[in-house]
Amino acid sequence: MDIIERHASDPQAIQTLSATRRDASANFLAGIVSAWKIGLLLVLSLAVLFFVKGTWHWPLVGDAPLLHYVVFLAQHGRIPYRDILDPNMPGAYFVEWIVIHFFGPGALAWRLFDFGLLAAAAACMFAICRPHGWFAGAFAAGIFALIHGRDGLADLGQRDLVMSVLLLAACACLFSNLRLSRSRRREFALALASGFFFAFAASIKPTALLFAVPFLILSTIALRRRDRPVARHVAAALTGFAIPGIAILVYLVRAQALSASSASISTTRNFGKNPGRGSHSRSSPRSCCRWFCCGCRLRGCGKVGRASREPSFTAVCLQERFRSSSS
Repeated sequence: MDIIERHASDPQAIQTLSATRRDASANFLAGIVSAWKIGLLLVLSLAVLFFVKGTWHWPLVGDAPLLHYVVFLAQHGRIPYRDILDPNMPGAYFVEWIVIHFFGPGALAWRLFDFGLLAAAAACMFAICRPHGWFAGAFAAGIFALIHGRDGLADLGQRDLVMSVLLLAACACLFSNLRLSRSRRREFALALASGFFFAFAASIKPTALLFAVPFLILSTIALRRRDRPVARHVAAALTGFAIPGIAILVYLVRAQALSASSASISTTRNFGKNPGRGSHSRSSPRSCCRWFCCGCRLRGCGKVGRASREPSFTAVCLQERFRSSSS
């Protein structure tokens, strides 16, 4: 009050004093918010560490053992779709082969792969949220990891998780490309990578196309509004998008399994479907017999003696069938 009375005749001094007080209040509030963010991230970090420590010993369950077995058979001369009737897309087998080839076939290897997916998702979230500060990316990554842990053992390294991480990587490349200043090499590389990740995700489950097409269209519109070259971006994205499809097509043609792949996927995806009944029809004796006899039978193992010397893939699938229907 003494300062205000002393400088009452000086409006500039009063304005300076008011601005100083406003700045002090803003700094105080910013400090409180920063402390709250740091505390929240510490809690999230402890929860994630507890999740990692508490689930390190989780076994290999769910769809992973079935895909492991298909890859095992493929490494020993069998051809997916032609010799093995299975509904999974080719990208799922390729991911499984990468894990087995680089990490090993055991449960610990699959657990490391699952943690690696979470780390990759966190990196993509940081890249996407970078303009909005470090807190947005860290919070998103922590919540994503905890929600994934809540889903339980059956969702470790699942195809949906792999597809989600690939979609996050594609979006991170697109957004990074939009934020770039004019750099032709980096623009082309990021657009190529985004198209590749979108196509890779679609090779695991085609539903990824529902995300890929809108994002590519919106990124093209954003580039046009910023007066940046669109043709090069579209060409690079389409080139990257074509790489996984061409690789899968070449493999299926060389393995003489192109027609068998479409028949296998469409046939096995229709097993157990009955619009007039509930989900219990999937565990009916007729459905299980169809699954046992047709769903995963290996061609070339028709002889009883030969089939008895190999691990029974049908038995494993039937066990998983009853497990999923009883849960």
